[in-house]
This record gives sequence, C-alpha cells and structure tokens, in this order.
Amino acid sequence: EYVWYIDPDDMVYPQAVKDVLNQCILEKLDVICFNYEDIDEQENILSQPIVFKDTSVMTGLDFAHNVFGGEIIYHFGYVVRFLYRRQFLLENNIFFPEHTCWQDTVYMPEAILKARKIMGQQRNVYRYWHHDTSVCGSFNLGYSGIKIYQWAFNAGYYVLQLSRDIRDLDKHYSDLFYNFACVHYFNQIPIFLCRTTASQRANFYKQIKLHSDRVAEVYPYFNRISKMLLQPVMGPLCAHILGGIYKLTHKKH
Repeated sequence: EYVWYIDPDDMVYPQAVKDVLNQCILEKLDVICFNYEDIDEQENILSQPIVFKDTSVMTGLDFAHNVFGGEIIYHFGYVVRFLYRRQFLLENNIFFPEHTCWQDTVYMPEAILKARKIMGQQRNVYRYWHHDTSVCGSFNLGYSGIKIYQWAFNAGYYVLQLSRDIRDLDKHYSDLFYNFACVHYFNQIPIFLCRTTASQRANFYKQIKLHSDRVAEVYPYFNRISKMLLQPVMGPLCAHILGGIYKLTHKKH
C-alpha cells in the first residue's frame, strides 16, 4: 500500500519502517516526510540536517508553503525522505522521468504539491551514505557527455513540464520551477562543457544529434551563449575553445 525508495547503499534505523507506516495508516496519509543524517563508510554521523519538524496533517500546498516557502527548489530530490501511498502515486501519474540522472528532481515536489494529506516528522529515520561511487559523487568527479546531456536537457525538461502541469494549482510555484529550469539546467551547458574533456564534449554532441527532437523542444529556453554552443558546426568549435581557456586559467602550479 505504501512505497519507500531506499538506495541500496544506505541504511534505515531499526523499527523505522513499522513506526512510519503505522503513522501513515493511522492518519490515512498520501505522503509522510522525515529527516535523514549523513554518514561515512564507518557509519560516523557527518551531519543531521533538520528539514522537517513535527507538523499536523495538511494539504500538500499548505505543507509546501509552510515548510519550504520559496526554498523548495533547494530541496529537490531526496525521495528517500518520504513514504508514499501507492494508489495516490498511480492516481496522479507520478512516475520517475526516464533516461536522466537525478530522476527524483521532479518526483518529490510533484508528490508534495499534489498530496491531499501530508505531515512531517522531525525524527531522523534515514541514514544517507556519502561516497565517491554514488551518483552524486561520480558526477562531481567528472562531467561525462551523457551526464551533461541528461542534466542540461532531460532534467530541465521535466522540471519545465512540472511547471506547466501545476500552473492551475499554484502559479507561484509554477513560475519558480520555470525559472529554475531555465537558469539552473538549460543554461549550465557552458560551465559543464568547458570543464570536461574533448572526448566527453564529443560524446555530448553525439547525444545532441541522437535526441535532436528533445533539444529542439527546449531550445527556445536557452540563453544566447548556450544556443550558440548547440549549433552543429560552431558549437563544438566554441566548446573546445572554452575548454582550452578553462584549462589554461585553472592550470595547477
């Protein structure tokens, strides 16, 4: 009846499933939220960020405004901090986007905003393991062409779609997600391309050709520099020049 996405390399506290599930059943919740803690490979606690406090049961919109306000964009993802009623997900067609990294970017805000009954708990339930082989860690270690494409196009595309989907539900959040998609996703291409290798830039442009229909759909939302980098001939040349400049200015002494 309820769904909890637990990463295979993370942990939960004993009795957590039973306690959280009982609360969901008691209150007939669509979503329940709880906190997590960061741990290292030896299970030492690195941090215990308090995002959620104990709240009463409320609608998703009220919860979003009361708990996150305009800072909801800084809490994208982390679907592991929530338990979801399965039928609620199916009724609202809430699914993970395909062929992209950070699939939970739109999943979490969509589930919260569309929930009819949601509540928060301050307790730490989830233990999040930080290491270099995780998705986030591997991205920080290097900008691969496929990941740049998935991040700059697919992730941004789905955030843009979420913005349109909730337009009638909440204009404030719709505008917030729209701006976030344009600034944080679509217009980060220059930064990513100049930091990666020539071979990975080639892989990126290969993805551009393979998914030209998706690129064309979001192209109007890019700024001038990003649009220039997407040109079939001038784009790769400009990207290599930017990469060379970046390499020279960040050369280790």
